Amino acid sequence: MSTSNRNAVTPGYRVDIALRSTVAIAGGYFLALAAGRLAALALPLTPVDAVLAAAMLAFAVYAWLALWAFRCRSATKLCIVTAVLYGLCLALARVAEGILQ
Repeated sequence: MSTSNRNAVTPGYRVDIALRSTVAIAGGYFLALAAGRLAALALPLTPVDAVLAAAMLAFAVYAWLALWAFRCRSATKLCIVTAVLYGLCLALARVAEGILQ
């Protein structure tokens, strides 16, 4: 009987899964929030319709990031792309607020 460590889970693997889970949950929440805010400001609809459409978009963004978090090859790339998209959405939302005022 052979005792093989072929399927042993390493600490690095556990850290990678924990990081991806954190980015999927927290990063997805904040990215969905920023994308929803940007969409609510930018969509040329009545305010009620814009908010409803933005909320639906936010669910799609959250689901996309949650799936992509475990599809992406590198956790570093995942963190960088999530941070850049979040910053871009916030910056564009600030510009949209300035234009609307």
